[in-house]
Amino acid sequence: MIRRTSTLLTIALALSSILLALTPNQVIAQEAEYRLDVNRDFGYGNGSDIRGNFSLRIYGPIDTIRTVIYQMDGQEIGQVNEAPFVFRFVTSDYPDGWHELSAVIVTTDGRQITTPPVRLNFVSSAQQADAMKRIFGFTIILLVILGAIGAGSQFLATRGAKPTTPGAPRKYGLLGGTICPRCNRPFPIHIWSINLVGGRLDRCENCGKWTFVQRRHPDELAAAERAELAAAKAEENALPGAVEETEEEKLRRLLDESRYRKL
Repeated sequence: MIRRTSTLLTIALALSSILLALTPNQVIAQEAEYRLDVNRDFGYGNGSDIRGNFSLRIYGPIDTIRTVIYQMDGQEIGQVNEAPFVFRFVTSDYPDGWHELSAVIVTTDGRQITTPPVRLNFVSSAQQADAMKRIFGFTIILLVILGAIGAGSQFLATRGAKPTTPGAPRKYGLLGGTICPRCNRPFPIHIWSINLVGGRLDRCENCGKWTFVQRRHPDELAAAERAELAAAKAEENALPGAVEETEEEKLRRLLDESRYRKL
């Protein structure tokens, strides 16, 4: 009997612990029923640092809201009585520094719910300028590093590579092909080429020159392949000794040259 009573007591204590654990969660869920969100309309924002025009809005069951009282550092800064309950403000209207934004929501059934606070730092124009300089400088350094990595990868990948034989079949890969503006021969855009605005900085695998190129249409690439093959054949035919003269042609040429030779 004592053992049975002890078992029942253990079960009761376990159930009580579960109920106590669930109770705070239910309260938190009820308090977190609405959430305050800060949106940048125009201005600067970098993490918690903001400056410019912003708007406050509530996320949650809007149809159960009667009034929203927006607060900054515990003081009311605006009250909205109509959906979508958006309040707009300018950071320069308030002192620079850290502020705590929240909203008191009055529901249609008379409840008052305060949203979790949002802490933001209103920065001055000088602070914004300094932050923008740091961001710009970091971006430039990152671009230089990426460019150096791309150039080094290109150099290592194409070192010792031989130009493609005119007329040989080509595979242009994922980035497609382009036509070198220096030698007018087509080549595939390399995956490690440097991506710039409007095109890429790539090294032609035929002439070895670095140049700014853009992706070309397959029809243009096919035409360039035919043109390079025709140019190669014409150059081959124009080489000395490519066309041998007969004895009769050689004699006629000598006679023609002798007519204009001064005695």
